[in-house]
Amino acid sequence: MGKRVNMMRAMTGPKVGAGHLVLTTLYIHAIRSLTDYATPALNTVSEWQWEKLEVAQNNAMRVIVKAPMWTNIENLHMETGLTSLQTRTERLTACFATKLITRARESDIKNGLLRALNLNRDVFNKKTWLLCAADAVNRLELKDTILSKEPDTMSPDYSTQHRGSPRQQCYWVDKRDGEQQDE
Repeated sequence: MGKRVNMMRAMTGPKVGAGHLVLTTLYIHAIRSLTDYATPALNTVSEWQWEKLEVAQNNAMRVIVKAPMWTNIENLHMETGLTSLQTRTERLTACFATKLITRARESDIKNGLLRALNLNRDVFNKKTWLLCAADAVNRLELKDTILSKEPDTMSPDYSTQHRGSPRQQCYWVDKRDGEQQDE
């Protein structure tokens, strides 16, 4: 992440350089996407590893708003509209857990996540992905909402045939004759 933040820093200049919107977009697509894709693995990292990631994001936010080092972190978050990486990872994990639970078909990971939601965390303190996902759902107070939802089902109008299907006939009118012809 550090090299990409340095690339952002090189794009800014006193007279000519990338503006706030360009730098924010670059950060979201080139830097934050790395942590978004790594969300399942990031749930089990230690506190000092989170601190290193947050420092990298803080440096990127300082580059975006051209703020000095002594700028308050909360002010940087407000100016850029970005949340902390730990908060974002927790939200993405809860979203992924919701998708797993509301999926219609049964799977081992779905059943494991449902069991993890009901475990007593005082007894089980091991840091696994399922327990971290269950903790994220519980911290965001989504457990009752997710468990009350029925599994997603296909719409009765859903069709697996695509537009080029032989069953769908397309007609076109020949402008010369005015006749309707099969395609």
